[in-house]
Amino acid sequence: MLIAGGIGVVPLLSVIDGSPDLPTKVFYNAHTKESLIYEEKFYYWNSRDNFQSHCQVGRFKDEEIFPCLKTFPVSRF
Repeated sequence: MLIAGGIGVVPLLSVIDGSPDLPTKVFYNAHTKESLIYEEKFYYWNSRDNFQSHCQVGRFKDEEIFPCLKTFPVSRF
């Protein structure tokens, strides 16, 4: 699971590209719709069976993210 806000998503792009077989869930937010960069990449990646992204304007609530933590028990870097 990866969490990013605004321009902070840029370093994660290479992690996602470099690990196509790794199950991945991304939470990405920004202050404005115009600030959500690389949305087309997320739409493309969402076509993979093992990838899911949640992109939105505004912050995520804890209850949106915490349940997902249980589905990713192992960290890989």
